Amino acid sequence: MNLVKRLLLPTFGMVLMGHLQAQTPVNGYARVSAIAGATLTVTNVNEMYDTFEDGEEVIVMQVQDNVAGFNTANNISFGDIQSIANAGVWVAATILSHTEVATVPNSITLSGTLPAGFNAACAQCRVQIITRPLFGAPNYTVSSAISAVPWNGLVGGVIAFRVNGTLTIGADVDATGAGYRGGAVSTNFSGSCNSTLYTTNSTNYGEKGEGVHLMSTATIRYGRGKLINGGGGGNTNNAGGGGGAWVTTGGNAAGGYNCAPNAGGIGGLPLFAYASLSRFYMGGGGGGGQQNNSVGGAGGNGGGIIIIKANILQTLPGSCPPAGFVRVVSSGNSGGNSIGAPPDGAGGGGAGGTVFLDVATLDVDPGCPLVCAANGGNGGSVLNTNPAPGNWVDTGGAGGGGGQGMVACGAAVAPGGNATTSTSSGVGGVADPANTRANAGSGAPNTGVQGFGGQLTLPVQLLYFMARLEGRMVELNWATLSEQDNRLFRVQRSADLEQWTTLTEVPGAGFSSSMQRYSTVDPMPLPGVSYYRLEQEDADGTLTWSDLAPISMAFSSDPIAWPVPADDVLTVELGVEGSAFVTLTDLAGRVVEVPYRSIDGRLVFDTRKVATGTYVLTWATPAGKAGSQPIVVAH
Repeated sequence: MNLVKRLLLPTFGMVLMGHLQAQTPVNGYARVSAIAGATLTVTNVNEMYDTFEDGEEVIVMQVQDNVAGFNTANNISFGDIQSIANAGVWVAATILSHTEVATVPNSITLSGTLPAGFNAACAQCRVQIITRPLFGAPNYTVSSAISAVPWNGLVGGVIAFRVNGTLTIGADVDATGAGYRGGAVSTNFSGSCNSTLYTTNSTNYGEKGEGVHLMSTATIRYGRGKLINGGGGGNTNNAGGGGGAWVTTGGNAAGGYNCAPNAGGIGGLPLFAYASLSRFYMGGGGGGGQQNNSVGGAGGNGGGIIIIKANILQTLPGSCPPAGFVRVVSSGNSGGNSIGAPPDGAGGGGAGGTVFLDVATLDVDPGCPLVCAANGGNGGSVLNTNPAPGNWVDTGGAGGGGGQGMVACGAAVAPGGNATTSTSSGVGGVADPANTRANAGSGAPNTGVQGFGGQLTLPVQLLYFMARLEGRMVELNWATLSEQDNRLFRVQRSADLEQWTTLTEVPGAGFSSSMQRYSTVDPMPLPGVSYYRLEQEDADGTLTWSDLAPISMAFSSDPIAWPVPADDVLTVELGVEGSAFVTLTDLAGRVVEVPYRSIDGRLVFDTRKVATGTYVLTWATPAGKAGSQPIVVAH
């Protein structure tokens, strides 16, 4: 395989080089099949990573309940919320005693009775019990990555542990894709467009993504209707699956082959109105696509739940991973793509999950930033690999983007602003060559960030920050949805992502609950590519920074790449006429091969499997022009 690719030729399925950090679960899990006072009957016990022992703390969680109630008929109301019941409720308890059969627990008695409402008996219900190990004596350092056993319909999906003293996070804690499962693709079946079948037991239609209402019968498993926060499956013919939901709504899928009205899966419903410190949710799964050519895309899994309890949570440069930062993340997976001649329907993205830092003090060293994320997965895209004129111009439907998850913290952040959050919606997939895009998950960036007694992120909710060329100047615009103790913004510029220059200071609104718009200009921009950001300062001196806004001057032929940092997708604007050759290398000079596609003169790279880190994008044209620029990937 050539290590340098000509970027005007779309290529797919290239081998991606990189190293992923090994992850190990730390919890034990069991399904609670019956509750009698303080005694729980347990089955499906998983003690591979931790065991249930007397005197140890556990979490009991109502993972699913009869939330839809009578809203399971084949109509537009299918999957609506009748009553949230006990779904999402969790409590910490202590094991008083337990019994075993052949060394496997079959009953667990708690030191106190559970609150009213836990229901393990109904057909739509699932309750599980999870060990919550105590680490440290009393301090503890997470030195190797921690993961969750993925939810399998009975147990899993949760990371929980506690430290009585100081917890140093020196490796990732990651429940990405460990939540509610995405729906499967349909069996191969061709039929006329169907926009009115919301539920069915037929596997000819895409499977719905999982959510807080258990799919107890096959009659509510397939079809385009959402099931609470699980995205709907694609209908005939070749429609995509809807995105899963949690804090915000999942995106609706795109239509299907020549389908009007839309036959795509409906995005899942938001559950944020029911959230509290004692009621958390996993991200809803995306719906599966509908296929008749065996190339449909499955729905992405939602993110799981992370609950960390400590007195002080800190990061230290000496304990930081090689990437230079550490993550506590529970994002949704992207939906599966559909690539073929002709293609089928793609899968919906899973919703972000939950990250809860139950800590008294959060102290993040600037030498090892902390990133907390619960982002929605992107919807799957559709590629027609035989795009000759007249060949299936109206291709299968793309998948809807997953909704946002939640990042919550009970702590006051120590000065420095080195803890950042991300709860972004997944974008909808795109169908080529029709170039129709499915809906993204809803919600402004960081809708799912909650202080709950403290503030994990800025008290400024930034709606957008953008840079655009205005003649020979760069105009910078931004807006906030709310502000609290906001003293000022500094507009900063960099050519290399290392050295930053403050161009101007703009006073903040102080306190505001309505949208505030700001603008300024850079009258003397740098030639080539520049990066702009906002540095925001609170009344107490706390600093935080916005995402980056890159710009390339019209008189420059340098490429420009965004977003910075990149997560799942990196877009490169070539800025040159004709063709160009590019390579992406790591800092050791090794070439990293990444699948990409060419759209309207831009190159869109799939960076989902690229390891977090800094890379170098090198480019050259047949005319002899060449250059390079740093690229940052952070998942």
